[in-house]
Order: sequence, then structure tokens, then C-alpha cells
Amino acid sequence: MAALALAAHPALAGYDEGFVARQRGDFAAAIKEFTAAAETGDARSQFALGAMYRNGEGVAPDPAAAANWYRRAAQQGHVDAQYNLGLLYRNGVGVAKDDAIAATWYIQAARQGLAQAQYNLAVMYQIGAGVQVDLTEAFAWLTLAALQGQVGAEAALGRLAVTFNPQQTAAAERKAEAYIDQFGRKPAAGAPVGATPAPAAAPATPEVRAMP
Repeated sequence: MAALALAAHPALAGYDEGFVARQRGDFAAAIKEFTAAAETGDARSQFALGAMYRNGEGVAPDPAAAANWYRRAAQQGHVDAQYNLGLLYRNGVGVAKDDAIAATWYIQAARQGLAQAQYNLAVMYQIGAGVQVDLTEAFAWLTLAALQGQVGAEAALGRLAVTFNPQQTAAAERKAEAYIDQFGRKPAAGAPVGATPAPAAAPATPEVRAMP
């Protein structure tokens, strides 16, 4: 029965073995296990490989390879891979800098409830990086990030709110309420909310989220 279960979920075994190997510092074994599972389409293993290539664990740092693995995981809906790929495009690391593509990936991660992606996306809407300036959109995403306790989001939200007239405030609050219904997510107890952002007045460049 155990053999049948393993055969039914080969990628799961490869990921788990890779995770254990990485935890004990055996990066070569981790790369081997993750690669085998990633090639079968396992998104978690693809993300893990992206992190290892990005950080130079068991391999020479290779941002282009990291972007490739993040992309494969992101296309399957892996939220941290979507976020990390957005970061790479935002900063031009391993890929040509492209704020429009970065915003596209941030949007996908933000809609899945990732607070740091919501914050970064709000910054892009504030400054018009890769998207048209839209302060109502920025307000809505900052609201979602602030509700998760994202560092800096509440202060940024307050600074933005005081620039609105009553009509703009009403429109922004309506959009925020709609987004809370659509995309709101409360983090699990004790779960990390995200990396430390840059000030809201400038593009946010937090550290890449590590492999879980």
C-alpha cells in the first residue's frame, strides 16, 4: 500500500525529501530531489528551486534560472512564486526590468491575499510604475495589506487618505470594501506577514520570500 501511495504522488515524495535535505544543509541532495519533482510539474518544488538558485544554495547564484523556476510555479498559481517573480521584474534581476510585467504578477499574488504583494502593488499605483496612477486602487490594496498588519501599510494608508476630497474618499472606501469581500484574507495565527517594505513614497524592494 505504501508503494502504491508513493507511486500516486511521486512529486510529493521528492519535495518532502528535498525539504528535509535542505533543512539539514545538504543542498546538493535538495537540488536533486527538487529538480526531479519540479520536472514533473510540482509547483512547490519549482518554487524551492527558484529560491535555491536565487540564493546560491548548492549552486552558483543564477537569477535567470531562479526566474525560470519561479515562472513555472507562478503559472500554476503558487502565490510566493508570483510575488518573487514580480520582484525580479521590478528590479531587473535575472530578467529584463519590466514594471508592467511586475505589476501583473503582483496583482495575481495580491488577489490571493498576500499582504506584501498588496502593499507593493499599491505603491506602483501611487507612482504609476507599470500601471496608470490610480490612488483609489492604491487605497484599496493598502487597506487589505493594513488589515493583515503589513508593516508600513497603515501609515501609508493614512497619508494617502488625507489627500482625498469627500467624493474621492467615498469612492476609495467603496472599492476597498469590495476588495475585502473579493480578496481579503486573514493570516494564520503566528504566520509571518511579509518582508519589511520600503517607504510608500518609493518603490518597495523587500527581501525575496524564502522557501517555506
